[in-house]
Amino acid sequence: ITITLQTVPFSPVPRIHLSTSIRRWVRGAFRPNGRAVGTYLLTEGPWVAESPRPNRFALAYLGYNRMLRKVAWTGLGPEEILSHLRLSREFPLPDVLVKEPETWIDGRDGVTAAVTYHTTMPYHAVGVGLGPSERQRLTEWAEKAFLPEFRPAGDLTESELRQTLPLRVLKSLPPVPKKNADPEKIANIAERRAEISADNARLRREHLARTIGDGTALTCHVLYQTEQVRDGLIDAAERSLDLSEYRTADAHPGTWVWRAPEVEVRLHAVPLGALGGPLGGDAPPKRGKEHEKTVAGRRAATRDFLASLEISSQVVFVELEGKDAFKIRTTDPKGAIRLGCADADRVSQFITPEEHRGGDRNADPSPAGEGRDLKHRADAAWADGLRQVGMSFVPQHRLGDAIPERLNQLSFWIVRRNNSGTTRNKQFTPIAVLIRPDQDCIMGRTPDMSAWVPYPELLKGLTGQVRGSDLKTSEQQKAETARFVRQILYAIRGEPTVVLTRAQNMRRSWEWLSNNRIVPDKIQVGNGPVQALALHGRQLRLIRVRDGERDETAQWWAPVDEEIAGISKGLWKPAGAEDGNRLFYATTGKPSTHQERRDETKLTPHPGGMARPIANAWNPTLLEIAVAGCVPGDDPHAWAMYVQHQRFADDYRDALKFPLVLHLAELAHEYALPYGDETQARTEPGTDAAESASGDGDDPE
Repeated sequence: ITITLQTVPFSPVPRIHLSTSIRRWVRGAFRPNGRAVGTYLLTEGPWVAESPRPNRFALAYLGYNRMLRKVAWTGLGPEEILSHLRLSREFPLPDVLVKEPETWIDGRDGVTAAVTYHTTMPYHAVGVGLGPSERQRLTEWAEKAFLPEFRPAGDLTESELRQTLPLRVLKSLPPVPKKNADPEKIANIAERRAEISADNARLRREHLARTIGDGTALTCHVLYQTEQVRDGLIDAAERSLDLSEYRTADAHPGTWVWRAPEVEVRLHAVPLGALGGPLGGDAPPKRGKEHEKTVAGRRAATRDFLASLEISSQVVFVELEGKDAFKIRTTDPKGAIRLGCADADRVSQFITPEEHRGGDRNADPSPAGEGRDLKHRADAAWADGLRQVGMSFVPQHRLGDAIPERLNQLSFWIVRRNNSGTTRNKQFTPIAVLIRPDQDCIMGRTPDMSAWVPYPELLKGLTGQVRGSDLKTSEQQKAETARFVRQILYAIRGEPTVVLTRAQNMRRSWEWLSNNRIVPDKIQVGNGPVQALALHGRQLRLIRVRDGERDETAQWWAPVDEEIAGISKGLWKPAGAEDGNRLFYATTGKPSTHQERRDETKLTPHPGGMARPIANAWNPTLLEIAVAGCVPGDDPHAWAMYVQHQRFADDYRDALKFPLVLHLAELAHEYALPYGDETQARTEPGTDAAESASGDGDDPE
């Protein structure tokens, strides 16, 4: 149970958020490869004999020490100091704890110790999360402890606006009938599904052609390790764009070509080979300079390999083993391969040969189950590859004249990398993503770009940007963010535009977005004056969203009765919201992959039977939508619904966490790999990769 003190925009009244979750403990021997593992400790008395008062050391970390070549307490924290003192009770020895952690859970030598489970570890018999029914009962139980000094904030009320989804460009497929349905009905639905699939594929082909440029072929490379994944990606391309009847017979071995009326698609498959092996081979590189040097070598090898193929492509699909195959973080070659692809002027999309099933006992282990799983992953990888070349279906709202007809969507995002990863380098890059009503390709921009560029160019431009000394301090970063925001807003000041930002991402560098600063219909950029928003554009709107990170929005469920709660999607208003309210909340339904019952429980029996600890529970994000800036005559309620509509894009199977333009900005973070820029290497594939420079200094955060 976690209790936090929170605030909300436009209100001086603080609130308390209570969140509940499941913490799972490790049972059986384990090895903390590449990741410090938290260990909770509780003692029956003080650690040090004759201590003036009882001492309790609550949390320590276990990790593999490469210098000692064994598991040890990490860092120089209290656990390291205590392990060398003469104590009144025995401090747990790391090498014993990792072999038999369960013997400490019930206490041993006056110490209780429990090692926390992480999802990267092998299977755990307890599933993740708590269901809405159990969370409801826990919160109602805890509520009694707060009364009468604190009272519940009140239930959210459903928006009176019609709760509709946006207009779809791609049509939904009718559901597959049950096996015992009438054969004629089954045949009719199958025929209808085939017709709709063909129409959707034609629309995708047309949209793809406009995105990459009419008359331009989409050329892809597939760097594969298994023929199954290679064939799965080929099948995914044919399914997505309905290309089977357009496959040509004159393609060279290892090449597949489809010439559809709208667009030509070319796919070249080449074995990945040694590029997919662990960095450093049998000698894992150390974090820092040694790792950077190893990355530089694999980066250059990837770039040169793609250049040697003598076929230009826009996107590279790479089959690479998942994280489980690279237990030591510094051996994972994914980042180096992505950098090499960017140096070769290509975006990249990765797919694993086999899905990590984790604790899902309900997964089908049969070859047929694996085939279905591969089909799903291949379809997802192909769709993500198309999005990286700039193709996305923008949701079309149903709000009529409440929203301008020709509206730009603009998002700001701070791409930030600190030195907690395998490289010591850091990155701080403000970016902007733009969706224009008359432009089929998503556009992007960074401070060093003089104009908007297609989305794939934005992604490739983010690789290798090491933060310089001019962006080392918090004040320098705020100044750079302010300069960039002013530049972008000035460039679009004459066009109807809605700006979308995420509070947790931007407010450190744009303080105006903080709850205690933001004021309706005003704006402050950097250290400038607080001004009317209209001074930056008479048709400018500003909307800030906030999710549940750090429990900043409350955990949420939809009450059914005293025993059962569920999940309900839609737009919501705070309790007691008055006319002119600017604050709204939005939820989505459960994802298509979630099959558990709404009353599934872990700790207590549910009305339908016993508790099922194995069940995985999913809960919706309560997305806060603050309509901070409007134009006279606007209805903030309609703009909040517009943001909700933008979470339902046709080319995604489930609703997005953020509206599309913010989602695409967040995805750009995957390309923020600060290993040093290699401008020469990008123009001259035969040159050697330069060793990157290390960042220095502390992050302002």
